[in-house]
Amino acid sequence: MDSLLSDAFLHPHDQSSVVWRYVDTMKLLHCIRTSSLYMTRLDVLDDISEGRMPPGVQEQYKLELQRHNKDLPDHLAQAAVSFLNDEYLKKTIFINSWCIRDCEDALLWYRYASSGFAICSTYDKLVKYAKLNDKESRQVHVSMVQYVDFKNMKIEFDESDDNTWNLFTFPTLKDQIYEGEREVRLIAWKQPNIRNKSKIEKQDWEVHPEGDSIRIDLDQFIDRIVASKSIPDWHVEYVRSQLHDRGLDIPVERSTVAV
Repeated sequence: MDSLLSDAFLHPHDQSSVVWRYVDTMKLLHCIRTSSLYMTRLDVLDDISEGRMPPGVQEQYKLELQRHNKDLPDHLAQAAVSFLNDEYLKKTIFINSWCIRDCEDALLWYRYASSGFAICSTYDKLVKYAKLNDKESRQVHVSMVQYVDFKNMKIEFDESDDNTWNLFTFPTLKDQIYEGEREVRLIAWKQPNIRNKSKIEKQDWEVHPEGDSIRIDLDQFIDRIVASKSIPDWHVEYVRSQLHDRGLDIPVERSTVAV
C-alpha cells in the first residue's frame, strides 16, 4: 500500500523550493502552541469535488469493474464507484495545503489571509516531517496538485500499468481554474476502522475525526513568518511574544503586498 500511495504523487524538480501557507491569526497561534500542522478531512472542505473521481473517470471505472467481474450488475458497479467517491477516499484522507512559489502571492493573501499571516518553509522540509510522522495506521506524503479539465477528464487505461487506476491520485487533482494557486499538499491516509470486514457498508464504518495533526519542530521547519500588510500591529507583536515565550527565534516580517 505504501508504494501505491507514493506512486500517485508528483514532486518538483527542486526539492528545496519555497512553500507558503496562508492562514488567519488563530490558525497560526494553534500551529505555534501545539508545534503541529492541522490536517482537514477531505469531506469537510467546501469544494465537494475534493477527492472524487472526475465524472468521466467514474463511468470508466465502473466499466472496468464490470470488465474484470463479468457477472457484476450495473447497480452494484455504480454503488462501488459511489462508495469510493463519497466514503472511502473523502473520509480517510486528510490534507494540509501550501503554495509552491519563490515569492508571496497577492491572490492567496486576498483569498486566505487578508488579515492574517503566511508561514514560509521549503518543500524538502514538508517531505522530512511527512516521513517523521509516517506510521502503520497513518501514512503521510507530500505531492504537488495536478490541475486538470475536471469535467471532461478521461484516463487512458493501460493494462500493463498497475498505477492507471491508482485511487490515491484523485486527492491530488483539482480543476484547472485553480491552477494559479500552485498548490502543494501534505496528504495523510488513515486506514479505515471497519467493524465488519465481511462487508463494507456505510453503517459499518467508524469514521475518523474531522481533523488530524502532524508534529513539527517549529524552529527547524519555519524559515520566517510574514504578516499581511493590513493586520493590526498588536497581532504581530502578540505572535512575536508567543514565539519568544517558547524560545523560538523565528523572524516575523511585514508584507508589502497590498490586499
